[in-house]
Amino acid sequence: MEQHWKLKDLGLTIVFSVIYFAVILAATIMGGIHPLLYLFVTALIALVAWIPYMYVMAKVPKAGVVLMMNLFVAIAFVAFGELANLLLGSLIACSILAEIIRKWAGYKNYKGIVMSYILLSLSNIGSPLYVWVFSDYAISEASEEVSAKYAEILSTLTSPWFMVLAIAATVVISIIVGVIAKKVYNKQFANAGIM
Repeated sequence: MEQHWKLKDLGLTIVFSVIYFAVILAATIMGGIHPLLYLFVTALIALVAWIPYMYVMAKVPKAGVVLMMNLFVAIAFVAFGELANLLLGSLIACSILAEIIRKWAGYKNYKGIVMSYILLSLSNIGSPLYVWVFSDYAISEASEEVSAKYAEILSTLTSPWFMVLAIAATVVISIIVGVIAKKVYNKQFANAGIM
């Protein structure tokens, strides 16, 4: 398999990175509606982000796609002034792990693509992680930025079990949409030799 990037590959990856960021932004904004949506932001992302992710995997089965997509997300969050340390850490860690899985499984291995999608979806866990790691800080920020009522509800959701539930929901949704994606993008995957 040819691993050299062409201008077309770069262009497709950038276009779908923009779409991926739009999904993340929409899910993040929805998190302002209710604290549960904020805590389950990765599950919301997993529910929709498969559309650009699986398409770009079919069109650009090469090393670096996940890193590039999350690099775009990191740069966009910096531009908005919203990139927190835990989010940056989760974006980097999950991107690297996803790329390792893709290399290990093979860039045209569908199970490897789904496993890397799980990590891509989880890569934004750094944002709600503040609620479980720095509860007092997160609740104080929520009170200032959203509302006292929102912060009050959020304070009842600081149990580590909600983190486990959020991660489990993201994994399950990622696997389900992976099955759906195989049916939707069957022709593109077949043309790319993805099995």
